[in-house]
Amino acid sequence: MEVYRDLGFLIFGSRLRRISESYLSEISKVYQSLGIEFEPSWFLIFYLLSEKKTLSIRQISNYMEVSHAAISQLISNLRLKGLVETEKDQIDGRKQLVRLSEEGESLLSTVLPVWKAIELGIEKKFPTLSHGNPLLKQLREFELAFSKKSLSQCVLEELKTEEKLPL
Repeated sequence: MEVYRDLGFLIFGSRLRRISESYLSEISKVYQSLGIEFEPSWFLIFYLLSEKKTLSIRQISNYMEVSHAAISQLISNLRLKGLVETEKDQIDGRKQLVRLSEEGESLLSTVLPVWKAIELGIEKKFPTLSHGNPLLKQLREFELAFSKKSLSQCVLEELKTEEKLPL
């Protein structure tokens, strides 16, 4: 673990990926243990559709801050599993509207108590982590900073300023 501390932000992305993979693996184990066929990658789509009922693929993409193509592929997979239904928007035929199917609604009612238990389990395991926690606030600051200016642009500007450009 010393290497993680010593390398600081140089290994930041690798640490986040490792933590994310471990977290998602643990959440998957919960669903598997309960015999629920639900992928953690579906969570935000299910959550959004439970709240908004019907959304376009573009709206889901914007909410999730993920490419339209990635969401379109995920929605196609969920449609093949019978968990969502899609239809063309009557006003703008180019838009595809998405909603949970009957089977998706049934799965949602099954996973809602699991989501609550996950939330409570995390709060018990990490009592200092809550919605007002500095870690979550700092993650949001990172997200906002990356949305305003890319890290690559900052690094290249730094190299240019310091006249340390390779080549």
